[in-house]
Amino acid sequence: SFKQIIESGVVSHLLDFFQFDAPEKLQFEAAWAVTNLCSSSNSDLIRFLYKQCKAMYAFRHLLNTTSNLEIMEHAICGLGNLAGECQQYRNELIRMGVFDYLLNHVEKFWSLKQYALTRITVWCISNLVRYDGHDSTAHASADGDLCPWTD
Repeated sequence: SFKQIIESGVVSHLLDFFQFDAPEKLQFEAAWAVTNLCSSSNSDLIRFLYKQCKAMYAFRHLLNTTSNLEIMEHAICGLGNLAGECQQYRNELIRMGVFDYLLNHVEKFWSLKQYALTRITVWCISNLVRYDGHDSTAHASADGDLCPWTD
């Protein structure tokens, strides 16, 4: 059960593999596992990943420190899952610079013919720019203009 996952402490151990120079295979598997947890429909688990584990910061750190494109793909997917969960998480990711990072890298991924990574990146961007209609002020609470090329 999700309660057992939370109480076991396994998530913190998985996230630890994002923070230091772990073997890439271990980082890949840990990122995959946490990404799968981030896709859960259990709101208690998602809140746990956000508040106590600070998964979005761990994924962001992983993006900044790895050059492995497969690891990046899992990190971006995990961030996209969190961005799609609620406006609060979406706005926090934007404030953390995730939107800018993705926007600055999507063309590079495409030029490298990393089509799966490009697709996941575009999907994550779509979760960052979407407006779910529940809060009429939510779109204004993220810092800066997300689309500076538009009027």
